[in-house]
Amino acid sequence: MEQKKSKVASLLSICITYVALSLRTYKELSLLPTCLLSRLLQKSIHHKQLTNETLRLFLAPDLTSLNLDFTGPFLNDEALEMVISCCPGLTDLDLKKNLGYTETQLCKTFSHLTKLQSISLTRCANVSDKVLECIGNYCVHLESLWLNRCSSISDAGILSLKRNLTSLRHLYLFGCNKLSDASIVELVKTNTNLKTLDLSRCGKVTDLTLIQLASSCPTLSKLIIAKCRSISDNGMKALESLSSSLTYLDSSSSVKISEYSYKRLFLSLTNLQTIYLTGSKNITNDVIINLSLIHI
Repeated sequence: MEQKKSKVASLLSICITYVALSLRTYKELSLLPTCLLSRLLQKSIHHKQLTNETLRLFLAPDLTSLNLDFTGPFLNDEALEMVISCCPGLTDLDLKKNLGYTETQLCKTFSHLTKLQSISLTRCANVSDKVLECIGNYCVHLESLWLNRCSSISDAGILSLKRNLTSLRHLYLFGCNKLSDASIVELVKTNTNLKTLDLSRCGKVTDLTLIQLASSCPTLSKLIIAKCRSISDNGMKALESLSSSLTYLDSSSSVKISEYSYKRLFLSLTNLQTIYLTGSKNITNDVIINLSLIHI
């Protein structure tokens, strides 16, 4: 009888865990290679050992990427002050799922870290239109922005991004249910190199956004419009012009897109590699057969 192989942690993994669990006993970690520091940081977060005090061990002037996701209430404004002071060259900052940063401190952080190209604020408390205004004013090199479940932001915040940001490639707005065509259309007009756009659960978004998107962003490759229940055949027809670029489409839980519209779309989007249709009202056997004949 074949025995199941047990998963034994490597010596390196054991050492990283040991250091993570005893962070408070160390005064310096700067001699460790960057790849080990990154693993150690994530392990420290996992074991809830990262605090304002221990964070300083991971900060350095030449640091370009910092991932502080899932830190919950363990870090606060003091931590961001250290980041501003110690890491002026950051290009990638991930603050998702943090509850301890105030609106004022977030604004100050983005006004100082002007080299940022990627920011994640997914489910980060206190993200507001004012915070977005600061990002738009100071982080002019931004290419990727995650705002998933930042339900306090409105059209005013997105419009403030539009003023100076013209290089966005990836924008995630899942669950930002206050947003409408009024802001998304304008943002799309000035960010014509968008590759990824997630509008899941943005219930006020309509066909107008898709029409503008198809017109302004010819290289869009990934579009997520799950549970955007105001989108109909007119919006899907506009997407047909993205035949050479669109490879990923999620229109799950759509209610106004007809069987005929799906068939037309699949005939046009010959480069589609991934599509999600879960819960969509008008998906029939004919639609699936049509899809399989074209794309399999």
